[in-house]
Amino acid sequence: MVGLRDRASDMPAELSAGMCKRVALARALALEARIVIIDDFDSGIDGVRLALLCELIRDAQRSIDATFLVSSHDMTAARKLADHAAVINEGRIVASGDADAVFGSDDPLVRQLITGELSGPLQLDSAPSS
Repeated sequence: MVGLRDRASDMPAELSAGMCKRVALARALALEARIVIIDDFDSGIDGVRLALLCELIRDAQRSIDATFLVSSHDMTAARKLADHAAVINEGRIVASGDADAVFGSDDPLVRQLITGELSGPLQLDSAPSS
């Protein structure tokens, strides 16, 4: 399912970062879990492989009919995967709900976090609120 059948005898050090992520997904799927948590799956892989990994995750979710909780800093990947979304800033959820509603939010902080725009309420010199 994860496209690594021909690499089954390889050692972990012989696999790319993307391949290691697919191995981790295969391990989770083998457990036939009802809930699969995938944390920071988008780090260390290029855009094409990230898109392919998103497709693999979506297909896996549909085929096993499980709930997938995915954390991502890549908003393109998040949009591809999410039915529901939450945006977190400084450890707090600042928006959550239907993915289309969250990604279409007019809130300036949420918009900036989603789009990565330079102008907005978040700046490098902004002190975290307590």
